[in-house]
Amino acid sequence: MRDMSIMLVEDDLDFRAGLSRALARKGARVVAEATTLAEAREALVSPAPDLVLVDFGLPDGVGLELVREMTTAASTARCVLMSMHDDPAYHVEAEAAGALGFAPKHRLWEALERLLAV
Repeated sequence: MRDMSIMLVEDDLDFRAGLSRALARKGARVVAEATTLAEAREALVSPAPDLVLVDFGLPDGVGLELVREMTTAASTARCVLMSMHDDPAYHVEAEAAGALGFAPKHRLWEALERLLAV
């Protein structure tokens, strides 16, 4: 993750702050943060970040919406959908929407290492 630019779309402020610090320790640059889909849409500017970590459940919708929009727009950013629930259906939905994959929050680092090694 070293030198990777990352956007965080997460409504849990404590989790987002902790994730941002952890990513910085791994050498990543958090270039944008959003709490809602609307904020995420506004924050997605050129150049696109290398990776967008998107929470599944957001106050104004489902993170899958943003992933689908980015896929349709042919964004160069890769997306990973994340949730505190490790529902097998989320894995399928994330990939069908065009995400790189799904990462349960309790196994986030393990999942990111696996997904980004591809």
